[in-house]
Amino acid sequence: MNKLITVVMARPEDAEEIRNIQRDAWFKTYPNKELGITSEDIQLENFEDPERVRRWQRSIETKDNSNIWVAKEGTHVIGFCMATS
Repeated sequence: MNKLITVVMARPEDAEEIRNIQRDAWFKTYPNKELGITSEDIQLENFEDPERVRRWQRSIETKDNSNIWVAKEGTHVIGFCMATS
């Protein structure tokens, strides 16, 4: 059965899920043995800091030269996109 995915403007309450997606993507993308980038290096970004969620919320609320969209499956954020000017 196909699941319905919608793309909508992000809302402040989406910020925590956006942060989680960003964190997971960084851990899957950036560690690189050849370049000497380790998972420990990524941990230094401190994705668990509550301020990171608050920054996403502020960006969504103020639209500070950017627009943020989220892809949702039901009420769950499964992806996001940000465009800045």
